[in-house]
Amino acid sequence: MAGQIVTINDAALELLGCPIGDANSKNNKLLWERQLDKIRVKGKHQAVNIYELIGDRTTELDANTQEFLLHYHTGRAAYLSRNFSQAIACFEAAKCIKPQDQAVDIHLERVHNYQQTPPPESWDGVWTMLTK
Repeated sequence: MAGQIVTINDAALELLGCPIGDANSKNNKLLWERQLDKIRVKGKHQAVNIYELIGDRTTELDANTQEFLLHYHTGRAAYLSRNFSQAIACFEAAKCIKPQDQAVDIHLERVHNYQQTPPPESWDGVWTMLTK
């Protein structure tokens, strides 16, 4: 999987023996993954989680990847709790480690926009796709 980005949803992760939960937890999980986003496709009501498969858990993650994931996951948590300044700080730290990471760039763009124009109170953290 090195050098490739593979995305997967909750159902596929379950089939691979990776119960949904804390991506940093080793509880019965076979793969390292990170949640990229939770999206709602245009025309659908139910949102789905999207994950990036990072590797197999028989191999420890290197220190750089561990630090990157710590910043990224902390940024996602801040984003979802509407703490956009903390999210920016975390995503910027992640970007210093992996400058080309598209998920980080997407989240940075969103949090900067949400700082200017906050989402409605009913916002559930799900990104709704406006086009197919």
